[in-house]
Amino acid sequence: SQLVEYPGGQAEAVRRPEPEPAVTEVAGSVRDLPLRVHVAADNARYTCGAPLEGITFKPTMMFQTRVYTFPLANTSNARMDYKFTVLTA
Repeated sequence: SQLVEYPGGQAEAVRRPEPEPAVTEVAGSVRDLPLRVHVAADNARYTCGAPLEGITFKPTMMFQTRVYTFPLANTSNARMDYKFTVLTA
């Protein structure tokens, strides 16, 4: 891992390796183990087919429903969390 610092309020970050923690080896406890790792490093990107001005629902009678569907796709290799917020007019 790396530590990122902004010394003296500089605009550019200074990256340096984080020091390894101290290790105490216990006699007879050392063994080799295979390590399998899968990593995806990417910035979250998405495409959304909803209109830019938002979705406005028509007035709805009591006990009736309205549905609006649109595509939302994660186009990156990283996981993308999302949240929808319903606003009242």
